[in-house]
Parts: sequence; C-alpha cells; structure tokens
Amino acid sequence: MCDKHINTVIDKYIKLGWAKTSMFYLQRNGKQKSIKHQHRDIDDNLLKMLNAIRLYKVKRHFDCANTDGLSSFQANGSTNLTSDYDITIIGYDAPYVMNRMINNYCKTYKNTLAHALDVNIYCDSIFLYKGINRNISKFARLLKIDSGKNCLILPKTAEQQQLTIDHIMLKFHDSSPLRNELLKLNRKNNTPITNQYKLYYKYGKQLYNSLYNKSLADCRDIYDKLLQFCYYAMEGYYAPSTFCVVVLEIAKGQTDLGLTPFDYWCAALENLADFQHHILHDKLLTNKARVLKYSKYLYRIYYSLGKMGISGFLGRAKQLKLNVLPHRGNNKFDQYKLLGYLGGDINSYVKNIVDKVMLCAPKLH
Repeated sequence: MCDKHINTVIDKYIKLGWAKTSMFYLQRNGKQKSIKHQHRDIDDNLLKMLNAIRLYKVKRHFDCANTDGLSSFQANGSTNLTSDYDITIIGYDAPYVMNRMINNYCKTYKNTLAHALDVNIYCDSIFLYKGINRNISKFARLLKIDSGKNCLILPKTAEQQQLTIDHIMLKFHDSSPLRNELLKLNRKNNTPITNQYKLYYKYGKQLYNSLYNKSLADCRDIYDKLLQFCYYAMEGYYAPSTFCVVVLEIAKGQTDLGLTPFDYWCAALENLADFQHHILHDKLLTNKARVLKYSKYLYRIYYSLGKMGISGFLGRAKQLKLNVLPHRGNNKFDQYKLLGYLGGDINSYVKNIVDKVMLCAPKLH
C-alpha cells in the first residue's frame, strides 16, 4: 500500500463492494491465512474511512434527490463497520426520492448503492402523519410515533392478521405471483438488485397515491398494498409489525409503541424464517460458527415470544444478549449450551427450534 494513492485504494474497494470488503476484513481480523494478498491493505482505519464515505455519499445523494425538500430520512439498524447501512425515507414523495437516489448513483458510478456501499433504502415502514388519509384508521391500525410527526400502519382485523401470516410464510416457501413478477424481470434483464428496486418503486407509488389521497373514502385495501410493497424491500421485513419490534423496540428502545401479542408473533415468525434460511445456506462456516453468527435471530425470536407473555423466553433472551451476542465472531466462544447446540447435525438443530416456536402460535382475533 506504500506506493498507492489513497484514491486508488478507496476506488478499488468501492468497486469490489462492501460485502466482499467486509469479508476480507473479517478474515484478516480473525487472522485467517486464506486472505488474498491483494487485499491485505484492509484494516480498521480503511473500514472507518469507507464508512465515513458511505455516510457522506448517502446524505449527498439524498439531498440531491430530495428536490422539493419535503422528505427526511432516518438511519436504522446496526452501527457496526461491517454491517449494512439502512435508511428509511419519510415524506409524501418518499418513493420518488428513493428512485432518484438510486438512479443518480447508478448513472454517476455505474453501480448500485447496495453493491458498492451495502446501503438499503426503505420507505415502507414509517410514514409522515401530516396529510395522511384519515380514512385509513377505519381499515388498519394507525399508530402515531415521533411525537405525532410520523405514523405506522399495522393490521387491525383477523383477516389482515391471517394475510400477514400468509405473507411471512412466503419466506419459508415462496411460489407467489410477486416472486414470479421479479423472476420474469430478471430473465429479461439480469440485474436483480435494480429489478427489485424497480418493483419496490412501482408498488410504492401505488401505496403512496392512496396514503395521501384525501378524497379516497374507501381504503380497505390499504394494508394489502402495504404488504405487497414490503415484499420487494431489499433485505427488508415482509410484515410491518416485525419492523416495529426489531428496529424500533429492540434496536432503538422505543417500548411505548402500543404493540400487541400478534405484532410480537410476526417478529418471532419472520425472524425464525430468516434464521432458518441463513443458517442452512451459509456453507462457508462450520456448524458452530453458523450457530453463533446467527444467534441474533434467536435473540429476537425469544424476546418476541417473551413479550407475547410466554413464560421463560424473556429470561433466555436476556442470557443471549448478555452472554452470547457480544461474542459473535469470537473463535474462542464455548458457551453453545446457551444456544441449545451440543454439536451434530445442523438441520436437526434448526428443525427442533422451528417446531418449538411454531407451537407458540396464537389464535387470531
């Protein structure tokens, strides 16, 4: 690196992409000999510098896209250097701002924000309350947050609850028309990230046209539109309830949202699906390393089941938070009994957890 210009190094790793850069960083940090020689200039300082560039680029592209100044954004999720950077755009024209951000970045750098900097942009979870169609409250739960400035839209009826469960179950096995629409687009144009954002934008426009259309008296399909919109969110949650539990309550500490046992069940079920998918498909790690790496999903599952009022789970969640989560990525961790893993077949381990969680399903009402 001694003879390299700093701009050359930065450009190299932005082009390589955040995911691969982070992987090589973790390999070096873990002192693995498999790290490629050409990536040995990756260290803490480079990651910090790239992260600062990431924050700057996101803010700059947001300001350029927010031409009318009607929107704002919140950064949610983990602040770890190797984590993705999630932002939620809030405003009447949020989908349009998001679309301009993505297009402007692609036009300038011939790449996507998701690949280069692992940035996910959302506008399906938090909505500006001012100007929203008040008829929505007849057909969905409208919860005000942020001192009444913003709001959440959650299921209200048993029918919507069942629709939400069916939607989450697509994460276990997906053969829906929504998936087919994305596959069709990918066959036509093999740019999956761009295609997913195109569909996210398409369904986002439909939702927002209803949200802020004051003359629309019948909003009974508003929650259906929201679920369709959520489906295409990049690495996002399928259920608005899950976002409220994981991002707002667990990550940001907002415990006064007025969430229901059903909202917590959504979070438990969806994180169970994510847990099963990630732990069974990550073939690069040993079984023990996988169990430890994806323990964050178990924590969210146990926390959510505990908040449903099911005895014992809050205590187990607390144990994981204190004694397991701080050690994710630690090769010397040996407290696998806290995770219920004693070695052996990973498929049996996962199936046992899935079966136990499924027994906690509540009655819909």
